[in-house]
Amino acid sequence: MANLITCVRFIGDARKAAESYAATFPNSRIDTSNPSPVPGVGENDEPTVEFTVLGHSFVGLNGAPDAKPTVTARFLVVADSPQDAERYRNAIFNNGGGASATGSGWCYDRWGVAWLISNQRGFSLGGFQTSNQGMVYPSR
Repeated sequence: MANLITCVRFIGDARKAAESYAATFPNSRIDTSNPSPVPGVGENDEPTVEFTVLGHSFVGLNGAPDAKPTVTARFLVVADSPQDAERYRNAIFNNGGGASATGSGWCYDRWGVAWLISNQRGFSLGGFQTSNQGMVYPSR
């Protein structure tokens, strides 16, 4: 059976990001890391780290300094409760993240990955609306 795995590029911090996500979200873990295949070169480097967040598979790819995530890929999390949503957002903020300057509800973790976290009563995955600036907001 085919499988889709999302690859997220980091600037050498894929393991730290994966550990943070695993500590924050349920059904999340580090699956495996892949040491450098070149003997004697980068022995402590991990070009990739495979991890799971909320049951979805990811590969963290350690890249060059220009390998920051872009806003073209974003994570939307529907928490089970308002309290869980608040806990997830606080975990992102308390680990070096911050809110979007647009006031749209998006936040960014310390690695530049964009997150929108709400609870099931706040919106459904099918209920998004966009503004004339192209921003995505939960439908009310």
